[in-house]
Amino acid sequence: VNYRLTFQPGGGVIADPQELVIYDNQFYDGWGNWSWTPTNENSEEVVYSPTKSIAVDANPWAATMLGNWMLPLNRSDFRTLTCWANGGAVGGQRLTVSANYNWAGTGSSILTDPLPANTWTKLEIPLESLGITDSSLITGLVFANNSSDTLPRYYLDEVHLTTAYPSWIVFVNGSPAPVITSAT
Repeated sequence: VNYRLTFQPGGGVIADPQELVIYDNQFYDGWGNWSWTPTNENSEEVVYSPTKSIAVDANPWAATMLGNWMLPLNRSDFRTLTCWANGGAVGGQRLTVSANYNWAGTGSSILTDPLPANTWTKLEIPLESLGITDSSLITGLVFANNSSDTLPRYYLDEVHLTTAYPSWIVFVNGSPAPVITSAT
C-alpha cells in the first residue's frame, strides 16, 4: 500500500492556542519570584519586549524559580512552556529546566543548548519532557545552574504556558494513495 503524507508544523495544530502569562514585564496570576540565586525581575538592562526582563546572576547549584502557591495549575490545559532567554554579554550558559508539581518536587528536566551572547533565543519545552502528566498541578518552574561555577548574567522574558505544541514538532498524517496502473 502506498501512502500520501501531509506534514504540519506542531505550533499550528491548535487553531486558537491559549496562553497563560507567568511573566511579561511583571508576574501575573499569583506567580512570583521564589529564586535561590540573585535575580532582578524589574531589569531594564536587556529586554525582549519592553520594558522589563528577569536578570539572573546564577550562583553555583542555585536556581531561578517562578512559583505559584496560591493557584496550582492543572497541566491538562497546557502542552508547552515558552520563554525567551538571552545569554547577556558573555553567553554560554546551559540551564537545567524543570517544573515543580503537586508540591512534591520536580520530575524530569531538560538541559538547554548554550545561550548565545547578546541574542534572544526562544525556548519551547513540552511539559511532558518535564515529567508533567495530565493530572499534575504545576506549582513552579525552575531554571537551574547545576554546576559548581557561577554563570555569567543571563535574562529571561515572556514566560508563558500555551496549549499549542512546540513549533519544532511536525505532525505526519498518512492516507492511502490512489493506485496508479499503467498499460505499458
